[in-house]
Amino acid sequence: MKRAILLFAVFLSTTSWAEDVYWSSGQVWRGVTIGEITWSSTGMVVKVESAPPHAKPGTYTGALRIMRTSPETSAKPGRTADATQGKTLTAGPGQPPTAISVTRGTSGAIDVVRSYLASLTWEERVSYVLYPERVRPYMQTHYAGRSAGSRWKPEEIDFMMVTTQEPQPTPDGWVAIEARMGRELSVFYLKKTDDGYKIDWMASVGFNTISPASFRATKPLAPVRFRAIANLADYYNFDFFGRQDVFWSVRLEDTNRTDIGHGYVRKDGPDGYKLFQCLKDGQGHRVVVDLHYTPWSEDPSVFMISRVVATDSWWYPEGSAAVAVPKAASAGRPTK
Repeated sequence: MKRAILLFAVFLSTTSWAEDVYWSSGQVWRGVTIGEITWSSTGMVVKVESAPPHAKPGTYTGALRIMRTSPETSAKPGRTADATQGKTLTAGPGQPPTAISVTRGTSGAIDVVRSYLASLTWEERVSYVLYPERVRPYMQTHYAGRSAGSRWKPEEIDFMMVTTQEPQPTPDGWVAIEARMGRELSVFYLKKTDDGYKIDWMASVGFNTISPASFRATKPLAPVRFRAIANLADYYNFDFFGRQDVFWSVRLEDTNRTDIGHGYVRKDGPDGYKLFQCLKDGQGHRVVVDLHYTPWSEDPSVFMISRVVATDSWWYPEGSAAVAVPKAASAGRPTK
């Protein structure tokens, strides 16, 4: 008997085990070494010590379950580990392994955002967005650095849902969902449709149909709408030199932190008041603004803000086009 116990102890000490991680994206990482497993309000948090060739060591959110299996079982192609093949390390609070399926939920707005972020390619994300055929070319431009079908790296789909309770939609069906990806807090805007919630992709990522370089090169006189990050500034030059009493100076960057330039909005108008109230804390804020040049613009780095469409948001109502420049917003030809 003692000999049998000894042999069994030797067997345990010489048998290596691996963990298989089942992710909400549908991926399965096999042969992973787990350092720690915790739970957040959004689900399982896994500290990965090694996962060759899957990912870099780090902390990832979104695991559905973790199975401990022998390397031989893990290595067999097409083999899916279940509760009979290995010891379940964790399968969710109060849930048996059989109660968990590796599927993507799309019943609520939170589920849609989670599934969107867990998608392995940008092409897969198209199915979750509003007006997919219209938006697809813009997504292709936005993700131009990726070849068709190329997959995100695991750390690129590491995210944590900040919004944990399903929000009530507005009368016209809109909701906002927050998620954190790394250090960045992102806001996703979704509309309830007959096919479920769909993401307003352009508003959610802050996409602009014109680049800052094109805007400055062409110096359009008609208003051009930008989703931007705005900061209150004290820069007054060229067309606006010495005009601190008339205009607020606002430094604008696009959503990729590329410099657009300095926009100027009249202090005595409703748009100037609205923008100042948003920016007076000295922090950068998301804004949607209509920008344009004047016929006498000297330098492309300065321009007019003809309209403040939204503050602390990149969303605005559908069908709200850039408007003609109101007379009150015209600077008049400056005198130096």
